Amino acid sequence: MLKKLLVALLIGLCVTLYIAQDDSWVRETIGHYLKKTFEDELDCSIHFNLHELNFFSPRMVLKEIRVRPRGEKDWAWQCDQSEIAFSWFNLLGYGTVDMHVVMNNFQAESTIKNGGICLWDEHMQKVMTMPYMFFPTFLKTLAVNGATFTLKDDSGIQATFVWNSKSKKIKEIFKSHMQIIDGSVSVQNKQVLTKLAGDVQFDAASRPYHIEAESRIECTGFLPHGKDGETRCFIDGSWYHDGGKLRVTSADTSLTIDSVTIQTVNDRLVCNGTICMPCSYLLRVLDAAGIASSVQGDIECTIHSDFDPISQSVQGVMQMGKVKVGDVVVCDEARVMFKRHKNMWRGNIFFANTMSTSMSGTWHWSEDTCSGSFSLANRDQAIVPGFSAWTVAPQKGRITMDFTPHALSGSYTCKAQHTALGSKADVVGTLAVDTERFETEGTWNKHSYALRCVLQPTIRLKELVCKDSKGNDLVVVHAGKKDSSKLHGTIAFPFIRTILRQTVGYDVQGEGIFHLDGRMQPKKLTMKLWLEDGTIRLPHTYNFMDDFHLELAIDSVQKKLVVQNMLCALHKGNLRCQRAVAFFDDTFKCTFAYVPLLFESCLVNLERDLFTIVSGNVTLNKTHAQPFSLNGRLILERTQLKENLFSDTFQRRLFQFTRNVFDTEQQDMACDISIETQQPIRIDTAFLQATASMHVHIKNTIQDPQVSGSIKLLTGSILFPYKPLHITKGSMYFLPQHLYDPMIELTAKNNIKKYNVSLQVTGSAQNHHIALESTPSLTEEQIISLLLVGSHEESLNIVVPALIMQNLKNIIFASNQSKIKRDSPINKLFKSLKHIHLVPSFTDQTGRGGLRGAIEIDVNERWRALIQKNFSLTEDTRFEVEYSLSDDVTLRGIRDERRDLGGEVEMRWKF
Repeated sequence: MLKKLLVALLIGLCVTLYIAQDDSWVRETIGHYLKKTFEDELDCSIHFNLHELNFFSPRMVLKEIRVRPRGEKDWAWQCDQSEIAFSWFNLLGYGTVDMHVVMNNFQAESTIKNGGICLWDEHMQKVMTMPYMFFPTFLKTLAVNGATFTLKDDSGIQATFVWNSKSKKIKEIFKSHMQIIDGSVSVQNKQVLTKLAGDVQFDAASRPYHIEAESRIECTGFLPHGKDGETRCFIDGSWYHDGGKLRVTSADTSLTIDSVTIQTVNDRLVCNGTICMPCSYLLRVLDAAGIASSVQGDIECTIHSDFDPISQSVQGVMQMGKVKVGDVVVCDEARVMFKRHKNMWRGNIFFANTMSTSMSGTWHWSEDTCSGSFSLANRDQAIVPGFSAWTVAPQKGRITMDFTPHALSGSYTCKAQHTALGSKADVVGTLAVDTERFETEGTWNKHSYALRCVLQPTIRLKELVCKDSKGNDLVVVHAGKKDSSKLHGTIAFPFIRTILRQTVGYDVQGEGIFHLDGRMQPKKLTMKLWLEDGTIRLPHTYNFMDDFHLELAIDSVQKKLVVQNMLCALHKGNLRCQRAVAFFDDTFKCTFAYVPLLFESCLVNLERDLFTIVSGNVTLNKTHAQPFSLNGRLILERTQLKENLFSDTFQRRLFQFTRNVFDTEQQDMACDISIETQQPIRIDTAFLQATASMHVHIKNTIQDPQVSGSIKLLTGSILFPYKPLHITKGSMYFLPQHLYDPMIELTAKNNIKKYNVSLQVTGSAQNHHIALESTPSLTEEQIISLLLVGSHEESLNIVVPALIMQNLKNIIFASNQSKIKRDSPINKLFKSLKHIHLVPSFTDQTGRGGLRGAIEIDVNERWRALIQKNFSLTEDTRFEVEYSLSDDVTLRGIRDERRDLGGEVEMRWKF
């Protein structure tokens, strides 16, 4: 009977439960209880519809689930349908409710606050512990299908993930496997990672006061700002309790996020890591793709972030190696320090290049306005790239710019000085750059300039204008109206004169206009340049340039400069170059050059002392390992020298002139040049008139030349006041180690009256010996007197040697032998009396016999007359007439002071 009653009661209960599970009131009551219990235990607002209820196989189906926090809306989730089930066996056997949950079309969103994910910190950890409902309850399994989760940050970071997951509690650990189907990450509405897919392992263990989480992620994704579009990347990371690591590597290894460590410290998220990426990638992320393709270089960024509730600070250092824009090296080293406080970024900048140019300054960026600015100045003395002689003192070069991701504008100043010449260049200007244009304008000393270029689709010059202080055009270059790749323009000669004067110290005089036509192709510029209506005086010469034209090609990829068909037509002569080539490195320094020059009868002069017409060829060479060198052969067709050939002062001036022409103050130049004469050199000075031939070889360097060879005097005379000495032999021998001390051999002879006088100079220019001899024999004092006044009387040996002997060396070796001395107005007056000589003499050495004066007249080489008068006595005048039958026989007629007539025959014999 009892069994029947129990069976009936059980059947009645089952029938009741079967009927009740479909009753709306029962579902509403149970739903209200579940809602109140979950809201109280989880501190949230829950809305759902209890769609299905099964008491026999314990199961509930909830639809249109909406969960929100009661306070700030920092997270939320919703689900179209969720099935919750448990086992009567586990409840009756163990007294606990093991919940099995399946969620379909789960959607959640959360923000990051206090260094953590709000959905996890405020809600999910409570869900995992499950509220108490009559019996102890725990989550045994969880399956999520078609889930979408969106994570946001106040700084503009947003991540979205689509996944399926299965979770199961094993002992005290809740293990989850998540399969990510799709995902993306964006910063400031810019995608940085797309098409994320992979697996995530997640383990959570309940502890008395917290939940310890451990996870492992292995995914792949695509970086949308790669060089060729999307680039695949690999993501590998792990998390344990309150810290983790992350690594991201692109398939081509160009971008690497390595050694990223993340920790939670006192409710703060602390992150440290290193990011390596190309500069072009960062520019594409910042929407500067227009210039990203022309930028080369890598960035290594070390980041330290500390997200606290107030500042959400990020700080770090970004280091860059060599960065190039196109073919121009912007820097060889750069460092950017940054720190974020709230929505403002600030920091310092430093960069340097191989030209010893380093600049530093500050910068800032606002996330609210997406704009910022920076200011830079040179820390040390800087060298202007490409112009090593120009330097900028510390803090005298400055640039200040405002920038956005799409534009750059600001101002710059620079005060440079030429180290050798002392020239100054003060540049002040403004700059504006965006994705399509580049513009700058300003002043340079007293000149104004404006430059405008277009950047898309390729970099092209639009306009270049430079004016002087009066508004006159100096440089005008503009693109063609129909074809923007063509260039047309003019360059006024005053602009070139100013450049040459301030850069190399040459003050080139003249006038004229240079015209140019060119074509600016991608990475290549070709140009034709010619002079119109111009006359330009070349430096250090009286020659003029009447015509000039050349063809020029610049290759920015190979950093190559080619000059072809250059002609410099001079007033006297031509200078040609068929083809010249030069290569440069990233700092505009020449690494290779080959410049062959052909001289065709070019007039060259050294002030008023040397005039010559030169022909020949000279080649300027430069290789990577060697300095510049000058090789060639020059022929002096016709030369006139108005300086003393034997003067070391003149020789020094000659080599100093060569140094000035080639400007070797900053860098010496090797040389190997042969110089020889075609026609004899004409030497015309006050004391030396001669012709000479020359053949010398100059080697070593321009600053320290080593000269070998010789100069030989062919004919000539040393002009003494009475009569000259004719050069019978003369030569100078140059030795490589004695540039200004050549060996000298000189012999000069002449018949003066009845004496054969000879002069010999031996030794070197600085250590020489001068010997005077005569036949019949005279002393050196008598010979000097004979050369000076035509008298060898001993009465003059007191006066003459003191005047001449010590200056004989200067007559031969001095440099100031200008013809002005000989061509003075008095000498011109008596030029017609050049055959008449005044011969003074004393009657004895004491001068007590009185002073005698004589007038000597040379009718020709054989006839000579003498008129002599004693000014102290009243004697009559003495007359002599002399005729030379030969060098050894002389006839002489005499009328003495007493008016007696007589004759003499003088004969000389040699034994």
